[in-house]
Amino acid sequence: MGEADRAQILFEDLPGLIPSTRAAFEMKAGGLAAIFGYSFFKFGWSYRLFNYNTILFGGLPMITSTEKDRRVLERMAERVAEVNIIAARHFNTGLRAIFLSIGYLGWFLGPYFFMASTAFVFMILMRRQYFSDARKTIIEASESNSEGT
Repeated sequence: MGEADRAQILFEDLPGLIPSTRAAFEMKAGGLAAIFGYSFFKFGWSYRLFNYNTILFGGLPMITSTEKDRRVLERMAERVAEVNIIAARHFNTGLRAIFLSIGYLGWFLGPYFFMASTAFVFMILMRRQYFSDARKTIIEASESNSEGT
């Protein structure tokens, strides 16, 4: 933030951009810092939950070496899986924030660049999340796994 004037001059020298004030530039930089801060805490929390998950998984008794009710053991395993799902959800949220911060960078160039870059990143994320070969493979593996049980 101490070099906002110099950074703003750098952007103002680019052709075709809308001039901006120092306060606007600082708000944009603050917004970007907020996105990075948000993703940092999401990654940190997911890391912690994955550690908890490892500990819980390590504490699961082997079904053959216990005299407990099978349903109790299955419920314990389900809880471990639920913690893993929650951790993965936080990790994915942190990743999305990082990806969308790339679109946010367009705001430094102007509102039209911001809209275009955000839409571009959003389309890439949508394609990868819902229309990628990796998703198809995961769904097929999940379906074949559920058919086998």
